[in-house]
Formats: sequence, structure tokens, C-alpha cells
Amino acid sequence: MLLPRNVTGTSDYFGVEVEKLKYIFDILSSIFVRHGFKELRTPAFEYFDLVKKSYGGECDKLIYHVLDTNTNFTDEVLSKIKESGIDVISKKCLRYDLTLPLIRYVYKNINKINFPFKRFQIQPVWRADRPQKGRFREFFQCDIDIVGSDSLLCEAELIQIITEGLNKLGLINYKIRINSRKILNDICKLLGIESDFRDFCVLLDKIDKIGVDSFIEGVSKLNISEDKIDILKKILEYKDNIGFLEELFLKNDIDNKNLIELYNLKKTLVSIAVDLKRIEIDFSLARGLDYYTGIVYEAEVVGVKIGSIVGGGRYNYFGERFGSEKLNGVGVSFGIQRIFTALEELCLFKFNSGLKNRILITNVDGKINAKYINILRDKYVVELYYNQNDNLRTQLKFANKNNFDYVLIGDSIRNMETGEQLNFADFMNAS
Repeated sequence: MLLPRNVTGTSDYFGVEVEKLKYIFDILSSIFVRHGFKELRTPAFEYFDLVKKSYGGECDKLIYHVLDTNTNFTDEVLSKIKESGIDVISKKCLRYDLTLPLIRYVYKNINKINFPFKRFQIQPVWRADRPQKGRFREFFQCDIDIVGSDSLLCEAELIQIITEGLNKLGLINYKIRINSRKILNDICKLLGIESDFRDFCVLLDKIDKIGVDSFIEGVSKLNISEDKIDILKKILEYKDNIGFLEELFLKNDIDNKNLIELYNLKKTLVSIAVDLKRIEIDFSLARGLDYYTGIVYEAEVVGVKIGSIVGGGRYNYFGERFGSEKLNGVGVSFGIQRIFTALEELCLFKFNSGLKNRILITNVDGKINAKYINILRDKYVVELYYNQNDNLRTQLKFANKNNFDYVLIGDSIRNMETGEQLNFADFMNAS
């Protein structure tokens, strides 16, 4: 006998759970719209050659591939897979995130789009990840991006939207960490491992999981001298201190223009009335995806151990892939499932369920008082009792068990909480 079960890392949503998801979607999308963003929807599938090697590190291994139709695993095919990779039998893949579909859409429609292009997108994505708390195989992503401007106002507005969204959801105890991949590249230059920048960022992105000691151990394998390791430890110790890094760069003839950019971002945030109390600089923040090239940021809820719930940054190089002009882009991704978990744990869902004021229409001996149904449905959720063989007492028990507010019995309506019963006309006048 088959056991009904979900694939690990996936979830079913029903009734109030769906309403909770909509509650999150509605709050965030209303904020996006007020900032001038328009909604985009893209297919669940993308061509693998468009996303191949876009994410970097371990991320490329988490893509779900879609086998080509009528694939036969002959010895010849298996040999080609071993030689050339999965591309031999898989031209398509499931959507890994919403950034690559956005870039594909922009370049496909580049002659029709007015820049800067501002879009938001809320759709599921899939990752062949190991499921754990806050980490799923299928989950909703909620992205906003601005394509076609290199102004720091873009980063500032997106950070402003993060603060508005989290505050509106009631997640007021949060912190937003900011850094720059360009500063991380400067640090690699300082450490003499500039050619290992990618590997350095992959290791740094894991520092919260593996700890500082394991991170240092990993970096030690990148042909770095012992005195440079000591410098790295100091950088991690003063990871929120721009002045310390500025002095270090000055001593080693490294331009501090990227540090100045972070200074300017904070000034820009102040200029658009963003409260800096929740925002901190953190030179240990890397963001794992390879396509980030500039300022990056993450938000975490203090007191809920699920990792970052919002993250994003600037990316600049996609035009080369499509043989077209180079466009700047910057975006933010809200982790819907993690936000859902945080709201549940902190009991912060605040909404009136659409299932309030439900009325059950009794069905005694096949007699349903149909003349009132459409009138009631103008104001209430009206449901029929199906089994005509059940007596009235059984039907009232059903109504009570399923949290109906009222029951229509003949020409009267009973309040299931108080037991009061009014004729239909009096009930409608009272409501």
C-alpha cells in the first residue's frame, strides 16, 4: 500500500495557510506598486544554456534538470554525459531563482522596454537542496529589481522597501547587513589571493554555518601567507569598522573608492528618510551567488533562527552573455517561506480570515431553503450540507465542529456561538 507523503522540502497549503501566504504577498506587493514596480510572470522552465554557470560554487549543483523527451540511457549516451555533462540529455531546467528569468526577459524585449525597468515577481522556484529548517526544495520567491541604472538611489530605495516591508509585516526586530563585493575583491588583493576571489567568497558565504576557525582553515589552502592570515583575522574582528579597513587599505596602497561608495550609500539612505538604526556594515557578508558584482545586503529577524529572510545586491555583467549591451541591475529577494515561519513563530499574522461569517444551509429530508441562499451570499460565505439522510442534530454538530458562525434552519438563522435564533428578516435587519 502506498503511503501518501510529500517530497521532502515541499509543503501543502490549504485554507487559512493559503490566506496567510496571500497576506504576505498582498502587503509586499502593495509596497512594491507604491514604489512604481510592475509585476512580471515567467515560465517554470528555462533553457539550461541560459543559466549554466550563472550561480557559481555549490549553487550550480542545485539546479533541477528536465530530461529531454524520449531519452534512452544507452552506453553511448552515458559516455557522452560523462564527457560533456548533463547538457547532453537535458536542454531545460526548472527555475532556480527569479533573476535569470528577469535578465532573459529584459534582453528578449530590450527594444520595447523603457529604462530603468522596475519589476516585481512572486513565483515558486526549485532547488535540489538538503531540506532543513528554513531551507526548502520548492518555495516562493518574491523579487524586486531595477535594471538600467547605476545610481546608488536604486540600492537605497530597495533597502527602504525592505524596511517598509518588514515593519508592515510586524517583523520590527530585524537587522540589515550591507557590504560590497568590490570591497571583498580589495580584501583579496590585500591578502594576495585576488585570483582566488571566487573561492574566497564561497567560503565567506558559509562563515555563519561553519564558524570563523573553519573559514580560516579553508582560506589557508588558497596559498595565503601566515602574516596575511593574521590580517584577515583582524578584518573579521573589526568587520563593522570602515575606518579600520580604510586605514589598512591606505597602508597597502589600495584605493578606498569602494569604501567611499558604502559611505555614500549611508548618506543616500539618510536623504530618503531611512532609519539607520537597523542597518550595519559587515565585511563578512558575501552573498553566495557569483553574479553579484557590487553592493550586497541581507536582513535577518533577531530571535528567530532561520537565517536571512531578505537578500540582494547589484549585478552588472549579463549583457555579454546575450551578445548585447551591458546593463546594470540591482535587486532584492524576500524569502516568503522564511517570513511565513518567522510570522508563525512570533504569532504576528494579523488579518481577518475570509472564512469569517460562514453560514451552513441545513438539508433535512432533501429540503433546502433555496430562496435565501443568493441573498445571504451577498454578505456571507454560504455552504450547503450535502447528506440529506442526517438529522438536524447531526448537522448542527457538524456546524459546531467546523466553526460555522450561523446555521439556516427553515426560515430561521441560529447563532452558533450564542444559541440565539432569529427569523430571516430580523437577522438581515440586524446584520
